[in-house]
Amino acid sequence: MYAPGETEERIHSVCDMCFAACGILAHRKNGVLVKIEGDPDCPASEGHLCPKGQAGLIGLYDPSRVKTPLRRTNPQKGIGVDPKWEEISWETALEILTDKLTKVREKDPRGLVISSFDQIALSYFIRPAWATAFGTPNSDWVGYFCGNYLHASMYLTNGSFHSDFDLDYCNYAILLGNQQGFMAGLNANIAARKMAEARRRGMRVVVVDPVGTNAAAKAEEWVPIRPGTDGAFILSLINVLLNELNCYDREFLIHRTNAPYLVGEDGSYLKEGRDGKPLVWDLKSQGAVPFDEPDLAPVLEGFFSAGGEKCQPAFQVLKEHVRDYSPERVEPITTIPAATIRRIAKEFGEAARIGSTIMIDGKPLPYRPVAVNIYRGAGAHKHGTHTALAVQMLNMVVGAFYVPGGHRGANLVGPSGSWMPGETVEGLITPPAAIGRAARYYDFDEKRPEGMELHELFPISTNRSPMNHLNLQNPTLFNLPYTIDVLMVCRRNLMMNNVNPQLTAEAIKKVPF
Repeated sequence: MYAPGETEERIHSVCDMCFAACGILAHRKNGVLVKIEGDPDCPASEGHLCPKGQAGLIGLYDPSRVKTPLRRTNPQKGIGVDPKWEEISWETALEILTDKLTKVREKDPRGLVISSFDQIALSYFIRPAWATAFGTPNSDWVGYFCGNYLHASMYLTNGSFHSDFDLDYCNYAILLGNQQGFMAGLNANIAARKMAEARRRGMRVVVVDPVGTNAAAKAEEWVPIRPGTDGAFILSLINVLLNELNCYDREFLIHRTNAPYLVGEDGSYLKEGRDGKPLVWDLKSQGAVPFDEPDLAPVLEGFFSAGGEKCQPAFQVLKEHVRDYSPERVEPITTIPAATIRRIAKEFGEAARIGSTIMIDGKPLPYRPVAVNIYRGAGAHKHGTHTALAVQMLNMVVGAFYVPGGHRGANLVGPSGSWMPGETVEGLITPPAAIGRAARYYDFDEKRPEGMELHELFPISTNRSPMNHLNLQNPTLFNLPYTIDVLMVCRRNLMMNNVNPQLTAEAIKKVPF
């Protein structure tokens, strides 16, 4: 009930407290926001909103909230130094910024560095679009304590910035150092609802984590592991599947991966000519032929000789490599009993239902209802990217990749199709760049670096943003043909997000504005 003259408005909007961007209804009474709740019309969150989202109005009315631009009056900079801020008007702030940007663009637009993080639309689209239009290659959005190791592995294996398990059809999920589906991680509300629905229909959840997390408390099984040894555990699972159980999706590996590609003694593909296509061993012709020849019968296992060089399929290389990770050897490394490793591998392989199909919208599709999911807990260690790649390999070994029930990536779809993965001359998937420069390892040209990320020096890396701050700290280190005059930071705290506050402080000091 409202007193005479009181009014209330309900405003449809989107929560900005995390990446999930759930739909919200904001209640404004007499011009004052009094309540935030989930929007039942939102197709993603369906009216659900976590406590963090509901608490969004606290920040709006926080007495410490800065509402006007501030200008530093103390030229001295450093940790613990009082900037002696003074309030200025928005008009003055825009005049100062416009003047600085105009000058740097006239001098050399590459002298501008843009750094942002925390919000997908701003960081992934608006920032690179604005930077590209301005003329600078120097823009980044990396939070070093986010999922850098993860995104690199996914770009390289499925051409997506991120991939996740298909909770609509998955029956057996291993959560490796993450709590996806238990109100943590990306799309927390949506994933929690789907996880609850999946478990209601019988999905088994195995949590592998040193900590008895909320997910571990709710899962069917919690497997404690020594921190940082997740990669050894995953390789041991692969070893059991391949070398003990002979359990793998042959058709998927032959037709959807580079598993048949012949690998020489130096670890490189055997190719047709120096820059030609990778070769496979064809069972029909009993010889090495280009991978994309029609009517082939590629083999996955064996040892061969082609052009006088000893070789073997990449799948055989994998089988030989993982032999070193027997459950008995991995047990003292991970603290997981060998019997547990073998049991989980057997359960995983059986639950994959290799060779089965499912009808969806009248179409028969491969059905592999298993997945291993990885995030911060397992990846924030030395060799985190290798651990993430091993996880992707485990999913691929049983064919649980881009199929119902398995691990699937997501790519934006636009009229031009430019955001979809591409293909190299070697037949391998290539990640798209939504806007500007991103993940372009596959078109590497050896040349002098142009941007502070030093993309040209990291041909197979999808993320080089840490180099930005190294170059800020020592502008002449790599002889870039320009100097950095302006640094714009939006929704990010470089002093808190970077790995070395002292180094970051020294780097920021060297930027004039």
